[in-house]
Amino acid sequence: MVYKYRLFFLILCVISFALLTLAGCGNKNNNPHPDISDVPEQSVTILRLESMMSEANATNYKSVFAKIESDHPDVFKAYYRNFWGLSKDDTTAEYDVYDSLFSNTLGNEWMTRLNDTIELIYAKMDDVEAEIAGAYRYFKYYFPDSTLPQLYTYTGPFVYQTLFDDATMGIELDMYMGQHFAYYGNFENNMPLYLTFRFDRPFIALNVMRSLMDGNIPVPGMELSLLDAMLREGKMLYYLDCVLPDMPDSIKMGYTAAQIDWSDANEAEIWKFLAGEELLFSKRTDDHRRYLDEAPTSVGMPDAAPGRVAAWTGWQIVRAYMKENPETDLLTLFYEMDALRFLKISGYNPED
Repeated sequence: MVYKYRLFFLILCVISFALLTLAGCGNKNNNPHPDISDVPEQSVTILRLESMMSEANATNYKSVFAKIESDHPDVFKAYYRNFWGLSKDDTTAEYDVYDSLFSNTLGNEWMTRLNDTIELIYAKMDDVEAEIAGAYRYFKYYFPDSTLPQLYTYTGPFVYQTLFDDATMGIELDMYMGQHFAYYGNFENNMPLYLTFRFDRPFIALNVMRSLMDGNIPVPGMELSLLDAMLREGKMLYYLDCVLPDMPDSIKMGYTAAQIDWSDANEAEIWKFLAGEELLFSKRTDDHRRYLDEAPTSVGMPDAAPGRVAAWTGWQIVRAYMKENPETDLLTLFYEMDALRFLKISGYNPED
């Protein structure tokens, strides 16, 4: 089916990309735009691992894979180790890994068809490389001593959007095929509409930059209050403001333009609900799940309220804090972990 209708999928992807680009075009906040003229231009070349691997067939895959591993050892080893869980050790024949890898990828008809569709939709990625290069430049402005990973793309059976280790970051292109991609319908329980909305080209740069910071924003302890968790997520979103200052809020938040508009228009009511129900200091897992985790709506709020409203509110608190303290650098922001003090200094009050 993918072969037969691949042009249809391409058209859908292009239309979806255009709509997402237009959606949420105007941010209500002025994001940081520091002078980065002293920061060198960052060159980003995404290695197309799925294209390199497509040269393999049942008779030559061992030599094809060996050449890829010789030319790009960090990338290829990261891919078969981190994604497929394969490894070479003293008791494993040299090509056992290649046998398993081929049977799971090019030796699988379903995966071959998926790979062909990806090759059509993502024939070029110049736009993605340019967007990430711009974000990398801002990242280097804020974290000048950082080392950035080699990016590569690959095809997998719908598992990760990014696959990150110290030296490499993989981008699983089958997770960016546009929300109407036919195969997503086969995974309806795991890929509901409010999630597949984000499985599109504009979210690649976002997920790359978010992955760079995952796990690097400290938390005050194991038992987080909802406010602690809100501020942690708000700091992540503010970091994205800094490295992707021109990206619409809707993309950063994973909302539609209508959901961003609703949140903006009802900010005071959202805050009143979270503060009035004494949810801010709750350490209950259920409360965290209801207002921070992925969901189509937020429990106890109007049907139009999107999920993750506590994360969105945490973002607004952090923005207010940085507006009051514009000289604060990102590392200092990340290590300000007294949630009540943070809230007080921010002066956040959407009812004003």
